[in-house]
Amino acid sequence: TLGDALEQSSDLKEAYDTDAQVRRLVDMAQQLEGVARHASTHAAGVVISREPLAEVVPLQRTGRGDEQAIPTTQFAMEQVDAMGLLKVDFLGLSNLTILGRAVDLVRETTGVEVDLLELPEADPATMDTLGRGETFGVFQLESAGMRRYVQELKPKSVAEICAMVALYRPGPMAHIPTYIRASHGEEAIQHPHPDLAGILADTHGVIVYQDQVLQIAQRFAGYTLGEADVMRKAMGKKKAEVMAAESSRFIEGAVGNGYPEDRARAVWELIEPFAGYAFNKAHAWCYGNIAYQTAYLKTNHAVEYLTAVLQLAGSSPDPFERIAQAVAECTRLGIEVLPPDINASKKTFAVEHRDDGSLAIRFGLGDIKNVGPAAVEGIIAVREKDGPYRDVDDFCKRADLEGATSRTLEHLALAGALDEIGDRGTLRANSERIANLAKRERELRDSGQSTMFDLFGSEVDTPMPALELVDAPLDQDERLRWEKELLGVYLSEHPFRRAAQELAAHNPVQLADLSLELAGQTLRVAGMITQVTVRYTRDNRRYYLVTLEDLSGRAELAVWSDVLEISSEETWAEGQIVLVSVDCRDRGDRLNLSARRAAPWDATEGTLIGFRPEEWQVEPRRGGGRRRAPAQRPPAPQTPPPAAARTANGNGNGNGAAPPPPPPAATTEAESPGVRSPVGRDSAQLVITIYETEDEMTDKALLSSVAALLQDRPGPDEVRLVIHDTDGQDQEFDLERAAVSEELARSIEKVLAANKGTARLSRSRQPAAAGAAT
Repeated sequence: TLGDALEQSSDLKEAYDTDAQVRRLVDMAQQLEGVARHASTHAAGVVISREPLAEVVPLQRTGRGDEQAIPTTQFAMEQVDAMGLLKVDFLGLSNLTILGRAVDLVRETTGVEVDLLELPEADPATMDTLGRGETFGVFQLESAGMRRYVQELKPKSVAEICAMVALYRPGPMAHIPTYIRASHGEEAIQHPHPDLAGILADTHGVIVYQDQVLQIAQRFAGYTLGEADVMRKAMGKKKAEVMAAESSRFIEGAVGNGYPEDRARAVWELIEPFAGYAFNKAHAWCYGNIAYQTAYLKTNHAVEYLTAVLQLAGSSPDPFERIAQAVAECTRLGIEVLPPDINASKKTFAVEHRDDGSLAIRFGLGDIKNVGPAAVEGIIAVREKDGPYRDVDDFCKRADLEGATSRTLEHLALAGALDEIGDRGTLRANSERIANLAKRERELRDSGQSTMFDLFGSEVDTPMPALELVDAPLDQDERLRWEKELLGVYLSEHPFRRAAQELAAHNPVQLADLSLELAGQTLRVAGMITQVTVRYTRDNRRYYLVTLEDLSGRAELAVWSDVLEISSEETWAEGQIVLVSVDCRDRGDRLNLSARRAAPWDATEGTLIGFRPEEWQVEPRRGGGRRRAPAQRPPAPQTPPPAAARTANGNGNGNGAAPPPPPPAATTEAESPGVRSPVGRDSAQLVITIYETEDEMTDKALLSSVAALLQDRPGPDEVRLVIHDTDGQDQEFDLERAAVSEELARSIEKVLAANKGTARLSRSRQPAAAGAAT
């Protein structure tokens, strides 16, 4: 909230206290804070009725002021549904457009006609691609968590892909490891009850689809399928009174069918957290088939498919980020991405045949930032009709620049699209003169008058006395900076390339190779800082979120206040090349990186500033990884702190980000202050991770359930709670000790299934020692 911001940011507070205009702005904004600002529209919802909708339900225009836009209902979806109107979601997927364009490109490039409905079943090469986790551009399988699970599953059929798509949801996700182990024969298939074996046979005994929930209710508790669907909807709404009624009905029905009450209750508890989140089978199979089709095209027609992905990058939330990711994938696969060229590029990305017979991808002129396809249509049309442009004079004489401005020409030049006809900096400096002269030539042609070019005839080079270009060359750093700005990527040369070879001697891990398998280790990475975001902790300590980029990709890392104190401000400046020691931590479906220390690269000297290898060493972690000293935590509360305790200001996020970890240290857990373990025995530690949501009541109930399980099992072992808040930061707490066991960990993970939380158990032998803390 703005109140939080004033407390946390000393800069904002100072501006508020000293600048009347800032004070007035903040005071007015605080009065508006929390007020509904608009009526949202369901992304794909369409309401249908027998009579004209205006006679049945109140309508309103959209907030965009477009009188031709389709109106929306003033009633929310629940009220529309209760009225008996038909409500349908027509979901549009850009992936279908990508598939269509890729098929067209394959036909145009190779003459091969790909029928997406007749693809070979379980194409070996495609399955091998998925098994290696190479899922960039593959529908539904791109996220880090899904990529990891697909690598573990190594799917052998489309059916397994569909099941994985359905399982990767908040409810069913806890069952993914069981499904994977059962599919590989590493774990015996176990059904909740033998009578359900027929329903769950195709999914290795794991409930995967909503349809199976309905069939279980029908078979086990005597529901009709219609009644079972009502039960499923009630589960999705999570209304306590409705859930209680359905629970009683399900158990009574199962007991009436001759099943023991305890078994009936166990089956109910199995399906309850699942039904509200799971996919129905038809939906999952539609998604799974699209995933297979995208994977097949990427595997067997990579150039054409990635060209289609690049063509549709503009529809993504961050077009240039998507372009950068796709270009990095092309580089990894050995596909050349060529820069925009006035004499070769089309309006958007296109497949290009190279002289050696290989295929490459050419950047489109319309994909340059602030240019757009419409501005270059005339330029491309004239080139395709009358041949390539020879030089600036020829360009001014022939190019149709009606849709372009001097700014268009400036950005074409800075992006390198005009390199064949002139120097980037010079053309940029003279872009307005070039645009004016080309416009004058076009007007003369349109009026039927002879132009200065016509006076000399087509056989003679035409002088351009009116076009005296002022030289203004760019240096290499400026050229690359504009490339990145206008294309989203470095194409001619990456600034990090100059340092990469020397920094390789320090064994940095490539950013593209960072994966969850590296969690728990301390590694070195190197790259160029491309973005720095300043944040503040609850106690007003500054930290950075830094985007680092190398030749393989990019990653985000947190630089906490203790690290900032031992490094210079210039170390973390945008454009700086650095070698960084980072701690890797598992955060659900992603790897979290925290900087321990960094050394900036001096390009002039070709050395790292202040790098002392002996200071970068850390002791090995038990189990072969590496660790840092645990964070200092607040005193152990009697029960887990509910989410409400951190939402006093009403924004669901407390006062801001979590406090940073302490300065890095090379101590083992047994040596760390504040960590006490019984001596001379096997010691266990349980680390419980819970993800904060916007639903405070659900978070409180979840924490209470975990607390109850722990209180039922008092004992000597350490229990740590990690709350991953909605800002992406972690808060850690020591809880009351408990008798930790695999069974307890499984029970807690079952409770946390819908939350994606985890309960990780680790054991170690604590040696007896004189004077040890007990």
